[in-house]
Amino acid sequence: MKKNIKTKDRNLGERGSSKINHNAYVIKAGKKTLAILGFPTDSVDIIFAQDSVMRDIKFATTGIRKRVVNVLAFEEPREFPHPERKGFMGEVYLNGERYSKDREYMTFLLIHGILHLAGFRHNGRRDTIEMQRMEQMLVLCVTKKEIYKNKRTRTCNARIITR
Repeated sequence: MKKNIKTKDRNLGERGSSKINHNAYVIKAGKKTLAILGFPTDSVDIIFAQDSVMRDIKFATTGIRKRVVNVLAFEEPREFPHPERKGFMGEVYLNGERYSKDREYMTFLLIHGILHLAGFRHNGRRDTIEMQRMEQMLVLCVTKKEIYKNKRTRTCNARIITR
């Protein structure tokens, strides 16, 4: 069976927790998410990074300065050749320093990042609502817990149609 999630700890030991307490749980959730979305053999790199690294990457790629950056997702360019990695979707950076002890929130952030790699956006109100419904459904499928209270999605429907 092909391992479809790779993880890297970037600069995590310099400040804050030197260990990701729940990364195995988060990786398993990532595999489930990819399978539910219809990408069971595709791969995603998960990078756990420090606050400062997340802010630097956000500024370098968008020109926007933010105090806290939770998650960043970068799609693999279609024209970039990867003969050794067919089905590589991209990278998801998670703020491992700030959220390493909260596995449910780290799972939510990973699902959010994977949805971006699958083509979902939150540019407008309609896109945001659609993405939040997908997040709710996936979090419920993967963790059996609800987010976004008072929303319509209350069951896990594993037959999700992707973009």
